[in-house]
Amino acid sequence: MSGYKKSSPKVSVITPVYNTGKYLVECLDSVLTQTFVDFEIICIDDGSTDNSLNILRDYVKEKNDQRIKIMTQKNAGVVSARNNAIAVAGGEYIFPLDSDDKIAPTCLEILYNFITTHDYAIVVPSGILFGERNGYWDLPKITKLNMYSFNNGIHNSSLFPRRLWEKYGGYDHLCEDWEDYDFWLNFIDDGQKAIRIQDRLFYYRQKDKSESRNKCEKDRDAHNVLHANLRRKHPNINKYSRIAKLLRIPRKIARLFYRSGIEKDGYFTIKVFKIPVYRRRVQTV
Repeated sequence: MSGYKKSSPKVSVITPVYNTGKYLVECLDSVLTQTFVDFEIICIDDGSTDNSLNILRDYVKEKNDQRIKIMTQKNAGVVSARNNAIAVAGGEYIFPLDSDDKIAPTCLEILYNFITTHDYAIVVPSGILFGERNGYWDLPKITKLNMYSFNNGIHNSSLFPRRLWEKYGGYDHLCEDWEDYDFWLNFIDDGQKAIRIQDRLFYYRQKDKSESRNKCEKDRDAHNVLHANLRRKHPNINKYSRIAKLLRIPRKIARLFYRSGIEKDGYFTIKVFKIPVYRRRVQTV
């Protein structure tokens, strides 16, 4: 690992880079055009095999902006890359941003102003999907029930204090693929508060199937190990998952009516009963 000179900005943007050369400029441009200026961008190349590192170096040379820092490491995965970059970050607050995503120009300003004036340890920007699929990205509400029953309402690109990353020991290699979910559960375990603000400031790129790796495609043994690690680290998962299953029973009953009912004005009418049907939709922008 090499190539970092420490500074002391208010926010450190952490951007792991692995074979995302065709998206990298768009991502970095979205950071450099922020209305909030007291930040650094730490780009850590995780042993890319495409031209990502060359694109990154050319970009830094062209922009000549001292806020952009480059680190390199042998390929070790996103958990290692994030941890290594945050370990040397100078910012009081950390904002992870994957190198194929982007943010709105006011993102850092709004998040920083909110977290420094309210009693929240995590501030989550609402999101918009773009790329192969477009629309509003609506996540579950951030409640203990949802967070402990695998309904994660906090996405990776959220602002949090660096001191809490140190307290919780960073992202966990044992929970890779769900490392951000595991990381946020540390906050919930510790009684820290999180909020998702209404401003849609984060753009989450949707790739075609050939580019994206579906986490659900992990083999069964690896998936079971991941679940076991999460349940061991966060025992509340066991309790809240049982509660969530009980609360899903009325919905399962409603689905029985759904299959036999007739839709009218968004309801399925069974004799004199109207049962609202809950569907998760992507709202078109």
